[in-house]
Amino acid sequence: MLAFRITTALAAAALLVTGAAAATSAAPAAPAGAVVDGYLDVHAALFADDLAAAQTAAKALAAKADAKAHADLARAAGAVAAAKDLDAARLAFGDASKALLTALAAAPGSGVGLHAFTCPMAKGYQKWVQRVDEVRNPYMGKRMPRCGSHAELTP
Repeated sequence: MLAFRITTALAAAALLVTGAAAATSAAPAAPAGAVVDGYLDVHAALFADDLAAAQTAAKALAAKADAKAHADLARAAGAVAAAKDLDAARLAFGDASKALLTALAAAPGSGVGLHAFTCPMAKGYQKWVQRVDEVRNPYMGKRMPRCGSHAELTP
């Protein structure tokens, strides 16, 4: 009888561990600090109207973004890197912003220290993420650097 109880307890423990592992692997991955930092580097370059710096930062972001966990972000970063002008880079950055916000929303607590903003004048996706709590609009750059308002950290 004792052997049966031990075997049953071990089987139940194995099911719990297997279920926990499956639940963990199914959970969306939060963007790593390096990924967020890479995104913020692209943001800073676009805010400064610096296409070359945005392309360089976007290449680095694409390399940092896990193609499996953050495929949309990696793809959007690649589009920023390949952009022929600031308008195209900013449009692609909107896709990167949406992908980052989606990843942050899927991993509660991962957006601590980040702020979302939106710009009604931007073409395409109008939200973005930054660390400072002051509008620094990457879609308008030097033309309208303070255009925008606070938004939720959701896509």
